[in-house]
Amino acid sequence: MCLFFLLVLLFFLTIFSIVLCNGDMLEPAALSVESFTLVTLIGFCYNGFTKCDISIGTVFIIVTALVIYMIGYFGAKGLLQAGGYIKFSKKIRIFHMPDKRLSFILFAVEMLSFYRTFQATYSIARTINPGANLLNMLEYTRNAYLFTDASMGLLTSVLSFYTISISYFYTYALIRYFLKDCKFNPKKLSECKLELLMVFVSLVSGMFGTGRTFLIKYIVFLFATFYYLRFFKERVKRFSIKKMAGTLKKMIIAVVVFFALFQLMGITTNKTGRVSAVDMLYEYSGSSVLAFDRSIESYEYDGRFFGEESFYGLYGFLNSFGADIPNDILHLPFVDVGEGVRTNIYTSLRTYLYDFGFAGMYIVQFFLGIISAVMYVLLYRMDGQPIYMLIYGILLYGTVMQGIEEITLRNFMSITNVFVVIFFTMLYILTQKKIRIRICEY
Repeated sequence: MCLFFLLVLLFFLTIFSIVLCNGDMLEPAALSVESFTLVTLIGFCYNGFTKCDISIGTVFIIVTALVIYMIGYFGAKGLLQAGGYIKFSKKIRIFHMPDKRLSFILFAVEMLSFYRTFQATYSIARTINPGANLLNMLEYTRNAYLFTDASMGLLTSVLSFYTISISYFYTYALIRYFLKDCKFNPKKLSECKLELLMVFVSLVSGMFGTGRTFLIKYIVFLFATFYYLRFFKERVKRFSIKKMAGTLKKMIIAVVVFFALFQLMGITTNKTGRVSAVDMLYEYSGSSVLAFDRSIESYEYDGRFFGEESFYGLYGFLNSFGADIPNDILHLPFVDVGEGVRTNIYTSLRTYLYDFGFAGMYIVQFFLGIISAVMYVLLYRMDGQPIYMLIYGILLYGTVMQGIEEITLRNFMSITNVFVVIFFTMLYILTQKKIRIRICEY
């Protein structure tokens, strides 16, 4: 019954947040609540009133944590709005589709990266099973990463970061190109065969990492980039119900496409097929709220280093430069969340609770709200500038995942993100011979 009560409260909180966000369903304050609402809905649809439930204390903690986030967010946004910062930039940055010859050179480097990544993945798989082949190598590679100290090597890892940045950069370039007239033109599609191929190769290369989180990151970046570049192009100041319905429709399509791809990619690592699609959806999303409830029941201070779980990416980055900071909490323990189902995803709140205690959890939520508001306001003033759009997309990915797991603090300063931003910036400098800015009055 408490799970249903939480769902009702989150539904009204979602409506309230969307209204305060002027109908922008991708604004962080709204998206944060939407994330928890979606996983709670999935959890309730799977369990109903009889299978599994949560305590009233968990309901209180989740709702108040989201309210604290919103207080920090709208408080900071209100101050910035009073200072005149929330407005469209009068400077429109002219972005040029990269030169074909330069793109071909970049594609050649990408293919080198693809080859080395494939070769490294195949070699790692054969350390687990000498008979590994193309069909099962990702399954064995995943086992090697989980149970051994297997690594692709420094050079191959750096090249893989370059390949990831290619997918983001050329996706941005293609969206900008196709949004010039906001109409689908088959002729334009035929003119971009090389750029589309570069994006496709980079996404296939991402599969060699054996995880599926890169797909979530890419879809969030793709959706947010399209949404906000069109938003800026049309200089939208107020959202109508019709626009909100269109946005909701696209979000639902994005979720369905993602889950379908998630299932298909799971076949390559033998994750798909061990349980039904419904159980898989629950295990990887809706179960997080119930797992968080179980973690509250068993919570006690375990003597960990300050923020060891939250700052896993940052501490790993510092350790790569010679620091010696405890950095061992990669996978969380599994808990039972109903009739034979076990999971180790707990929402972002579990990480803050175990790292900083109850008071610290609310403090983190408050400051995350402030930081997200500042980033959102800068999105206006940057007018969809490519490098900032990537950074904002990384932040938005963390917001999308709040209802499932902690990403914002854990991975924002990870080595992967640092290198991807560096390579993305280099691509921007290389392909934009001269950055021209047009001044426009509105």
